[in-house]
Amino acid sequence: MRGPQSSGVVLGRAALVEACRRNNAPGSAIGRPMKVGKEEICGLLTAVELFVARDHAADARRWAAWTQLVIEALEGADGVQVERIVARTVAQARITVDPARAGIDGATLGAQLAAGDPSIRLGHAGDALLFNPHMMGEGEAEQVAERLLAVLQAVPVTA
Repeated sequence: MRGPQSSGVVLGRAALVEACRRNNAPGSAIGRPMKVGKEEICGLLTAVELFVARDHAADARRWAAWTQLVIEALEGADGVQVERIVARTVAQARITVDPARAGIDGATLGAQLAAGDPSIRLGHAGDALLFNPHMMGEGEAEQVAERLLAVLQAVPVTA
């Protein structure tokens, strides 16, 4: 829901919610360091309101389009295999690089993206990089696609 990291919502069976309530103030077992402040409560309330009002189908379409944009940008790149996956209901692209053909491995590709300006961070799954558009804004998928291609094309060709 994109709310404050130090907050949360408890939903579920009545017995589980009641168990959580018993560990809440004033009888909390964890102590004051785990207290949620009024700022987090207001931020969480706002996040819930925004989440409920979102057009989730439009989000899914937008993320799928951004993922497809990255997939299409990398089509034909030597030594690069890209596939569409769905993780936690979000369309993503898994990018696998064959170092022998591409002249670069996935870890180095990811490091070069991270070292650039702006810094681009892709997820990792074994030897693959993961493009996840979930927290991106307009135009950012294009930046990722352009930088991926630029880094791949800058690799010296070895004979």
